[in-house]
Amino acid sequence: MGKEKKVKALSNLLESFKSKRTVMLVSIERITASQLQEIKKELKNRAKIFVVKKKVFLKALENLEKEKPIVKKMEKYVAKPFAVIVSDEDAFEISSFLCEKKFEREAKEGDIALDDVVLEKGLTDMPVGPLLHKLTQFGIKASVEKGKIAIKERKVLVKKGEKISAEAASIIKELELKPFTVILKPLVAFDGKENKIYENIEINKEEILKNLKKVFMETFLIALELEYPTKETINVLLQKANQEASSLSSLVS
Repeated sequence: MGKEKKVKALSNLLESFKSKRTVMLVSIERITASQLQEIKKELKNRAKIFVVKKKVFLKALENLEKEKPIVKKMEKYVAKPFAVIVSDEDAFEISSFLCEKKFEREAKEGDIALDDVVLEKGLTDMPVGPLLHKLTQFGIKASVEKGKIAIKERKVLVKKGEKISAEAASIIKELELKPFTVILKPLVAFDGKENKIYENIEINKEEILKNLKKVFMETFLIALELEYPTKETINVLLQKANQEASSLSSLVS
């Protein structure tokens, strides 16, 4: 990046910190250029995404140290490849969109499997060739059917938590499997309206819903035990009261 471009990038960053509601850092690790462009298009009317050099971003934080000292907390998030998102929207609205925008990707040598990477039984679209030998060498039972490679038994290629070997990565690629998902991961955000830094802003809606259901059930059971009437517990409490009344009535009679 030439000196003129660096000066312009720094100026744009400083202006964004002063005029925008949200300045967010996102990880672009394992995100392809085409995927980044896709997100840019979808956020076109809501936010701008751009990549800047680490030194330029740190210089912006340094220049803002007196006016907005809280932004210094963002320093520790520039160690890995990152991009900047600026928007007039709330940081959590942008984060929610990013966390739902998932991309499938191939496995690469050295990746850690987040779940079992499985090759299912069945006919593939792969023509007969060197891949068949590679599969059998890897311990996969395969044969030829209708001119295509057929997998005879379900096979776990890589177990959860294991590192993916070069051989496994090669097979996964040739079979066109995409066992991983990636997102433009939110790292940290500055809220210009509230003058706050938000960390840990990755939003997992599925996990949130799961936790809410768990909390609801625990609260529901406590309310029943305490015989505390709510619109959720009242029917169960009335049924319990009727059963107890019937039991008492039968004892008296």
